[in-house]
Amino acid sequence: MIGIGFSTKKKNLLSRIIRAATDSEFSHTWPVYDHPLYGTRIVVDADIKGVFEAKADEYVKTVDDVVVLCPPEGVDISAGMPALSEELARPYGVLNLIGHGIVLLLRRFGKRIRNPFSSWKKPACVEVSYTLLQAAGLLTDIDPEEETPQSLHDRLVKLGWRAT
Repeated sequence: MIGIGFSTKKKNLLSRIIRAATDSEFSHTWPVYDHPLYGTRIVVDADIKGVFEAKADEYVKTVDDVVVLCPPEGVDISAGMPALSEELARPYGVLNLIGHGIVLLLRRFGKRIRNPFSSWKKPACVEVSYTLLQAAGLLTDIDPEEETPQSLHDRLVKLGWRAT
């Protein structure tokens, strides 16, 4: 299984700000997969510590409102795993996240700008999930820096992805 997880942290101020600013149920997204050698499910998370792997059963204890979407039958995203592995150990894009907030705020007023702090070398959570998906040939026409966890969730549901 390879999927995309979504969550929030109800008691976390940044999570509340993200959800309020984006009118979203979710403030975070992360790829998840069954590791063939470890025999366990692994989350690829991007947070202030950087991009790292964690055991999913432990990770989900630290977040709220967890939803994991899996692709419909016949859709294989495993081709994106090598690109996802390239994200591991990268530093987190704190400035990237701030710039993302500026983009979303200005979008509410009808202005469209590019993220002034965009850096794929320091990704935010949405960009890590999009790395997997776009390397697998999905949603290649979408600019991840204009996306939120909620918009990614909604796109995947429209494509037939279902919660597990």
